[in-house]
Amino acid sequence: MNRRAFFTGSVVAVGPGIAGCVTDRRDGEVLTDAVLTTKRIRVDWESAAGSFRTHVLSAYPDQSTLRGTVAAEIDDVVRSIDDIRVPESVDDRLRSAFDDFAYAVGVGHEDADEEDTGDETITFDSAPPSTVSREQFNRLQFGDSLDVRLSGTSFDPNLELLERNEGRHDGPTEMVISSRDFSDVHSGRDPPSI
Repeated sequence: MNRRAFFTGSVVAVGPGIAGCVTDRRDGEVLTDAVLTTKRIRVDWESAAGSFRTHVLSAYPDQSTLRGTVAAEIDDVVRSIDDIRVPESVDDRLRSAFDDFAYAVGVGHEDADEEDTGDETITFDSAPPSTVSREQFNRLQFGDSLDVRLSGTSFDPNLELLERNEGRHDGPTEMVISSRDFSDVHSGRDPPSI
């Protein structure tokens, strides 16, 4: 069977000073048997060149492939498709290098239906990424089945992990995560050294 993944729902930046409307989340809604749709580490810094916000890690499933980017300085956090973890030493480096940073994950429901072609279409009814602790970020892996409670707004989303069943869903089987030198990518912005 040919599998294709489509992501529905919007990805909304989280933080102060972002223009747009505030959307209520499904306050208190519990998603059962949800899947991980993204893992990110967002960083912020100010320099003489301005204020900047970007990701030093962004990973998401695209069909059967886990895709994304990671800063070369911390590329050891991506160990395998189902093992993306941040050790305390990397957390300390991020904390000392950047003005602010956050771990974020996105979750959604996986809906499969058969098209006339016989292909299986995988769609995700996903919520905007939510900020989580390093411990939760490390526990949540692609391919796991998750029960989570959503709350907050698109500008202040909250996710509470209720239960995790390791490897219950078919996760990505291949990985294409490109490693980029953070200083080179952001030259001209006076990026901090990680």
